[in-house]
Amino acid sequence: MGIKDTLKLQGSPVQITYPDGSMVRFGRMEDLDRDFDLTYWQSRTSEERFAAAWQLVVDYHCRKGGSVDELRLQRSIGRLQRFPS
Repeated sequence: MGIKDTLKLQGSPVQITYPDGSMVRFGRMEDLDRDFDLTYWQSRTSEERFAAAWQLVVDYHCRKGGSVDELRLQRSIGRLQRFPS
């Protein structure tokens, strides 16, 4: 019996959590809510959430034709010189 058969029998979303912490949820769209998303992201560390958010920024920027190098902090070089008065 496959996952589709299980869904038909249960009639509600099925959530699977793997040993590495990844999670999968199957079900009908009208039966799914945001609880799964909240549970998943709250189980991640701050570093993992930041890395995922940064990856979204990089993906978006690259799809718009930009380069990853453009996302670095800009360093402007300047020189101040005092003129004799």
